[in-house]
Amino acid sequence: MTTGEGTYGCDYFTSLFLLPQLCNNTVSRSDPLDVLFVARTFPVLSYPVENQLADKVCAMYEVHGSRASTRYRDLYDIGLIALELEVDTEKLRTALQNQQHIRAITLPSRMVLPGEEWLIGYEKFISTLQQPRAELHGVDNALVVAGALLDPILTDDGQTLAPSGDTPTCTGPS
Repeated sequence: MTTGEGTYGCDYFTSLFLLPQLCNNTVSRSDPLDVLFVARTFPVLSYPVENQLADKVCAMYEVHGSRASTRYRDLYDIGLIALELEVDTEKLRTALQNQQHIRAITLPSRMVLPGEEWLIGYEKFISTLQQPRAELHGVDNALVVAGALLDPILTDDGQTLAPSGDTPTCTGPS
């Protein structure tokens, strides 16, 4: 398909047709260096954070054969998003419903361990990070942080966690 800004692909899932949206974000460099001809901020296009969250949550709870997911990184990423970004509750709810339909799964009513192997697997994953966020050390802590954002949506209470910071603006085909 083609829009005024270029070409993009579409995925087809049975009767569900999804069009990607792009978010225009401004990202600041994390280094303290003052480099000639290198801007302190730069634009980045990405999928909406709500779509990314839905993908990560559903991937965590997908079962492959008889084995639970081992997507430990996704829990960490969900925790980072919960700590750092503002999320639109209704968009996230819709994205979660779409992902559940696409993957033919049912999510739990709150963030829980996908399987017992996560007790060890998440700790091994965290040990590979150079400077992990202290709030996300330990799978139980990560579930609490992720649950602060997702549990109200999974239980359909409709509350929102809105940390401070810049909110991306989203544009896409209508």
